[in-house]
Parts: sequence; C-alpha cells; structure tokens
Amino acid sequence: MTDSMKITFVLPIADTSGGVRVVGIYAERLAARGHDVRVVSGMRDYGLKDRLRNLKNGRGFSKYLPAVSSHIAGVPHTVLRKSAGVTDADVPDADVVVATWWATAPPVARLSPQKGAKFYMIQHDEREICNAGQAVVDTWHLPLNKVVIAGWLEPLLRGEGVTGDIEVIP
Repeated sequence: MTDSMKITFVLPIADTSGGVRVVGIYAERLAARGHDVRVVSGMRDYGLKDRLRNLKNGRGFSKYLPAVSSHIAGVPHTVLRKSAGVTDADVPDADVVVATWWATAPPVARLSPQKGAKFYMIQHDEREICNAGQAVVDTWHLPLNKVVIAGWLEPLLRGEGVTGDIEVIP
C-alpha cells in the first residue's frame, strides 16, 4: 500500500439511507487499508410540526436531532449540532475531503486548502430524489474533483456540460 492518507467524508446526516450506506462501505474499506478516515455529519433540522411530533414521541423538542440509527460504523464520526453546511471549524485538517450529497458540495468547495483536496462523490442523479433541479446541476460545476459510483453518471454529467476528469469508482 502507498502512504496512509487522512480522509474526511461530509454527510448532511448519517442515517440508514442507501447513500449513507455507500459512504459507510467506502469509509470502512479505506480505513481497513490503513487510511485515517473520519465522517462529519449534521443533524436533521426539524420544523415546528415535526418538533411537536418528536416531543409527543419522547424525542424532545430540539430543533436538531441526530438520526436514530446510521450506516456509519467502524470509523470516527462527528455529529455536528446543526444542519447547515460545514465550515473549517467543523472539519479536521486532512489530505482529502469528500462531499457526498449535492447540499454538501458548496460548503466543501468553500473549505480552506488545509482540509484536503476537494472531492465530490456523486451517487445518483439527485435531481430525481430531492426536487432541487438546477441547484443540483450547479453543484456539478463546482471546482471539486468528481467521483461517480456508477458508469451511467459520467455521460449524465457530461450532458450537463461538466468538463474535466470524472473518475468512475464502483
């Protein structure tokens, strides 16, 4: 193996969704290869209606709550007490920092160089998942190294005018 690297994955929230499962698998396998891997995630931001439901169900009235369970295991995981994007104060200095969802890409792009080379792991056409449309496409044009987990994603990004290298890492 080559030299060990410090790698940070940035998740919006660490729950039991498929995308988080994929990040968990990548994180665990990189750690098993000797890399220092960390995950930083936010908490879900609850509105008033959801906060009242949480209170009724015994979860408290907090605006921010972590997920009840998560696919992140076996690597250090920091859960931030907020839902907004990460800042330099939230992320350790590293060799690589990876945005894992369209909403994490802009904050990762703004991080200082000490937080690592900036990557964007694209797992799906997120326009289909979150109804964010052009906002998702805009993140594909950020100055981040692109990594896609399926071959069909590269032509999709190219069709939206994304230039530069796109690595396919299944």
